[in-house]
Amino acid sequence: MSKTISLREVSGLIGITPQGLGKISNKEDSVLKGNSRHFAPSTVRSILKTRGFTFPKKKIVFHCLKCNG
Repeated sequence: MSKTISLREVSGLIGITPQGLGKISNKEDSVLKGNSRHFAPSTVRSILKTRGFTFPKKKIVFHCLKCNG
């Protein structure tokens, strides 16, 4: 099952009406579940970027050690 968030939740997050969010988002990027539209995380990220939200840059380091012994 893929993770999604509803159009109403995203519109509340960024402070615009659901109708306004429907106008700025592409219908192809959303999935209809029941009678509400849902967005994938990548779509929400692109909507937030277009609204001016900047995501902090984080470095993730993986370190592996192998002991022979």
